[in-house]
Amino acid sequence: METIESKFANAYLSLAIEKNNIDEVLSSNKMLLELLSDDQLQKTLESEFINKEEKEKLLKKIFPFFSEDYLNFLFVINDYHCMKYLPKIIKRLDTLANDYINVSHGVVYSYDAL
Repeated sequence: METIESKFANAYLSLAIEKNNIDEVLSSNKMLLELLSDDQLQKTLESEFINKEEKEKLLKKIFPFFSEDYLNFLFVINDYHCMKYLPKIIKRLDTLANDYINVSHGVVYSYDAL
Protein backbone atom coordinates (compact mmCIF):
# COMPACT_ATOMS: atom_id res chain seq x y z
CA MET A 1 0.00 0.00 0.00
CA GLU A 2 1.39 3.38 -1.04
CA THR A 3 1.71 6.04 1.68
CA ILE A 4 0.49 9.61 1.40
CA GLU A 5 4.10 10.76 1.24
CA SER A 6 4.86 8.42 -1.63
CA LYS A 7 1.77 9.38 -3.62
CA PHE A 8 2.57 13.08 -3.60
CA ALA A 9 6.31 12.54 -4.06
CA ASN A 10 5.87 10.14 -6.99
CA ALA A 11 3.40 12.45 -8.71
CA TYR A 12 5.69 15.47 -8.49
CA LEU A 13 8.77 13.47 -9.39
CA SER A 14 7.05 12.37 -12.61
CA LEU A 15 6.46 16.02 -13.50
CA ALA A 16 10.04 16.96 -12.61
CA ILE A 17 11.38 14.15 -14.81
CA GLU A 18 9.13 15.21 -17.67
CA LYS A 19 10.32 18.83 -17.38
CA ASN A 20 13.94 17.79 -16.71
CA ASN A 21 14.31 19.86 -13.55
CA ILE A 22 15.42 17.34 -10.93
CA ASP A 23 18.23 19.63 -9.75
CA GLU A 24 15.75 22.44 -9.12
CA VAL A 25 13.54 20.06 -7.13
CA LEU A 26 16.47 18.95 -4.99
CA SER A 27 17.56 22.52 -4.24
CA SER A 28 13.97 23.58 -3.47
CA ASN A 29 13.56 20.57 -1.17
CA LYS A 30 16.71 21.47 0.73
CA MET A 31 15.57 25.07 1.15
CA LEU A 32 12.06 24.07 2.21
CA LEU A 33 13.28 21.54 4.78
CA GLU A 34 15.56 24.18 6.30
CA LEU A 35 12.65 26.62 6.54
CA LEU A 36 10.34 23.98 7.98
CA SER A 37 12.77 23.42 10.83
CA ASP A 38 11.11 26.54 12.27
CA ASP A 39 8.33 24.99 14.36
CA GLN A 40 6.20 28.13 14.12
CA LEU A 41 6.11 27.97 10.32
CA GLN A 42 5.26 24.27 10.39
CA LYS A 43 2.46 24.82 12.90
CA THR A 44 1.07 27.70 10.84
CA LEU A 45 0.99 25.59 7.68
CA GLU A 46 -0.67 22.72 9.54
CA SER A 47 -3.28 24.91 11.21
CA GLU A 48 -6.90 24.06 10.50
CA PHE A 49 -7.86 27.60 11.53
CA ILE A 50 -6.24 29.11 8.43
CA ASN A 51 -8.27 28.48 5.30
CA LYS A 52 -6.89 27.11 2.05
CA GLU A 53 -6.79 30.47 0.25
CA GLU A 54 -4.93 32.16 3.10
CA LYS A 55 -2.37 29.36 3.19
CA GLU A 56 -1.81 29.74 -0.55
CA LYS A 57 -1.22 33.48 -0.12
CA LEU A 58 1.15 32.71 2.73
CA LEU A 59 3.05 30.14 0.64
CA LYS A 60 3.42 32.62 -2.24
CA LYS A 61 4.63 35.31 0.14
CA ILE A 62 7.09 33.13 2.05
CA PHE A 63 8.42 31.22 -0.97
CA PRO A 64 8.56 33.68 -3.91
CA PHE A 65 11.81 32.08 -5.08
CA PHE A 66 10.21 28.67 -5.76
CA SER A 67 9.19 27.81 -9.30
CA GLU A 68 5.54 27.94 -10.28
CA ASP A 69 5.49 24.14 -10.55
CA TYR A 70 6.93 23.72 -7.06
CA LEU A 71 4.45 26.19 -5.58
CA ASN A 72 1.61 24.38 -7.35
CA PHE A 73 2.89 21.14 -5.81
CA LEU A 74 2.62 22.77 -2.37
CA PHE A 75 -0.85 24.06 -3.24
CA VAL A 76 -2.02 20.55 -4.14
CA ILE A 77 -0.74 19.24 -0.81
CA ASN A 78 -2.63 22.08 0.85
CA ASP A 79 -5.80 21.34 -1.19
CA TYR A 80 -5.82 17.80 0.18
CA HIS A 81 -5.27 19.06 3.75
CA CYS A 82 -1.96 17.22 4.02
CA MET A 83 0.34 20.02 5.17
CA LYS A 84 1.03 18.12 8.37
CA TYR A 85 2.78 15.55 6.19
CA LEU A 86 4.82 18.15 4.29
CA PRO A 87 8.24 17.37 5.83
CA LYS A 88 7.74 13.65 5.18
CA ILE A 89 6.55 14.30 1.62
CA ILE A 90 9.57 16.50 0.88
CA LYS A 91 11.99 13.97 2.39
CA ARG A 92 10.40 11.20 0.33
CA LEU A 93 10.58 13.34 -2.81
CA ASP A 94 14.23 14.04 -2.06
CA THR A 95 14.95 10.31 -1.71
CA LEU A 96 13.13 9.44 -4.93
CA ALA A 97 14.82 12.25 -6.88
CA ASN A 98 18.26 11.19 -5.63
CA ASP A 99 17.49 7.58 -6.52
CA TYR A 100 16.46 8.68 -9.99
CA ILE A 101 19.79 10.44 -10.61
CA ASN A 102 21.73 7.65 -8.86
CA VAL A 103 22.93 9.71 -5.91
CA SER A 104 23.36 8.18 -2.48
CA HIS A 105 24.11 9.96 0.75
CA GLY A 106 25.99 8.38 3.59
CA VAL A 107 28.27 8.97 6.50
CA VAL A 108 31.94 8.09 6.35
CA TYR A 109 33.69 7.09 9.54
CA SER A 110 37.48 7.04 9.68
CA TYR A 111 39.97 6.27 12.33
CA ASP A 112 42.30 8.92 10.84
CA ALA A 113 41.22 12.47 10.15
CA LEU A 114 40.21 12.97 6.55
